[in-house]
Amino acid sequence: MQAGTEVTPGDVSWILTSSALVWIMIPAVGLIYSGSSTRQSALSMLWLSLTSLSIVTFQWWLWGYSLAFSRTSKSSMIGDMNNVVLLNVMNSLSASEIQAPELAFAVYQGMFAAFTMAVVAAATAQRGRTVPFMVFTFLWTTLVYDFIVFWSWNNNGWLNTLGSLDWAGGSPVHISSGAASLAYSLVLGPRYDQTQSQDIFHILLGSLLLWFGWFGFNAGTALRANLRAFVAFLNTNLAASCGGLTWVLMDRFFGRRFRKNVGHWSLAGFMSGAVAGLVCITPGAGYVPPWSSPIFGLAAALVCNSWTSLTIFIEKRFSDSTDPDGKVKKPKHMEGLISRFMRRYDDPFEVFAIHAIGGLLGLFLTGIFASNEIVALDPGAKIDPKGMGVIDHNSKRLGYQIVDGLACFSWSFFMTLIIVLIMDRIPGLSLRYTGTKGDENCLDEYEFGTVERLTNPRTPDGFIEHDSTNDVSV
Repeated sequence: MQAGTEVTPGDVSWILTSSALVWIMIPAVGLIYSGSSTRQSALSMLWLSLTSLSIVTFQWWLWGYSLAFSRTSKSSMIGDMNNVVLLNVMNSLSASEIQAPELAFAVYQGMFAAFTMAVVAAATAQRGRTVPFMVFTFLWTTLVYDFIVFWSWNNNGWLNTLGSLDWAGGSPVHISSGAASLAYSLVLGPRYDQTQSQDIFHILLGSLLLWFGWFGFNAGTALRANLRAFVAFLNTNLAASCGGLTWVLMDRFFGRRFRKNVGHWSLAGFMSGAVAGLVCITPGAGYVPPWSSPIFGLAAALVCNSWTSLTIFIEKRFSDSTDPDGKVKKPKHMEGLISRFMRRYDDPFEVFAIHAIGGLLGLFLTGIFASNEIVALDPGAKIDPKGMGVIDHNSKRLGYQIVDGLACFSWSFFMTLIIVLIMDRIPGLSLRYTGTKGDENCLDEYEFGTVERLTNPRTPDGFIEHDSTNDVSV
């Protein structure tokens, strides 16, 4: 380590605090997804967020950390087994750009892995069986996540060596989870009922906990209690704030053609925009100056919101198979391909739009706005004499960022497809809950033997109905 970069007890305390903050993000995601689901699948969403935490924690201890961060690997693709069951980490420093006590670093990074899997769980919404997804969780973390983390953050990883910049997980966390969610959803097929309950209490509570935990996610990645961590903290809050405002303004004034329930202010819409801003700033939080972070939030909301509107438009455009005379139209070749894709495309809770698209956008913007001025706030960080990003007169960085995003998206998407297509053909591991005629939506009844009421039902005009049953209300 360089002079003046010794790890202090305050630094270790900040890493442990940040680990706890990231832990909060995992059940927070479950609350958001359960609040956005139908009553018949709300428990499944909560369940999968917790099982993701448990399974990934075990996998990370067993060999995940070693595959991602071992110091002794000679490969540029994946680590070795030198640190299985967290051996040889007690008195060592991490194999990352900013070094820290390895045990504290391993705990912190394990929370990232669990959160990533909790995001992917959205793909199962209202029609995915839980046991196959639990098996998938262990396989995906090993075959997809650990590889991408090694490429991006291990000192020997090929993307790290290439020169791509990813502060806190644009590729390993967001692009990979968004791509995996898309692949899993395409194999599952669309939900039977794509209406959402919009339990605003659970959505708001989960989103606020997510926003709060994201400070540990981005500022904690500094691994030091220093000024660079404060910049990452400030960038995170600015991007989320601007993203939320931009999203609701778009829905309020420009979304009438594509979306339902627009023309009014929306708490759910605000939180969608805030999360889009959080995702977008993640790869650049510790690299970009604070004056640029509102651009991340604004661009994230514009692009992610427009993507969801575009998919709604395309779905409507190609779902209409009749001409004005009522005759069935024979689609052209390209129209037929798009129509078949859209019949299987289902992005529950806009995970692909926000995490994959937002992560790709964040990587790109980081290549533009990354600055040595911010990196220099950490005395132990490496200053690139050629400049960090385009504003530092290093236009090559933008190319590295594009390679990073495309490589990680492709690896996650196609590896996920391979895993789930194989699993779906194994007896007992079929992915989709089919149910019997008339109860296709009763996933919680099938999995848990009960349907708990996590919200009060609403009438068609939006008013809450009084319910005197014994269902759980929180």
